[in-house]
Amino acid sequence: MIKLLVVCLSLLLSLPVVAREVFFVGVPTKKVTLSDMEARIKDVLIADGQEFKVVIEKEGNKFYWASRDNVQLIPIPSGYVITFVAIGGEGYIRIENPELTKGLGTKESPYMEHLIHRMGNITYFGTEAE
Repeated sequence: MIKLLVVCLSLLLSLPVVAREVFFVGVPTKKVTLSDMEARIKDVLIADGQEFKVVIEKEGNKFYWASRDNVQLIPIPSGYVITFVAIGGEGYIRIENPELTKGLGTKESPYMEHLIHRMGNITYFGTEAE
C-alpha cells in the first residue's frame, strides 16, 4: 500500500505544472454605454483606467478573462485582430494579433472590450498597458 502511495505521489509530482501567464493587459480611455433609453460616451480618467483595465491570461492553450471572473475565452483570429469571445456570452475582447503586428513599430496597440450588461452594452476602448 505504501509503495502504491509513493508511486502515485511520484507521478503527480513529475507532471508538468502549467501556470497562467498574462497574455494581454489593456487600460481604457473611453467608455460607451448603450441601453434602450440612451447612449453615452465618456472619457475614462487615467486614475480610473487601472480600475477598469482588461486582463487576458493564458494557461496552456486556454485563455481566461482574468479581469471578469476568470471566464474562459475562445480566441478567433481574423486578419490583424483576435477576438476573444466569452463562452457564456458575457461579451468579447478584440485586440491586435501580436504574432502579426510584432515589429511594426506601433507603440500602443488598441483594444476593445464589449460587455453585455442586462439589456444593454458597455464597451471600453483603450490601449495595451506597457
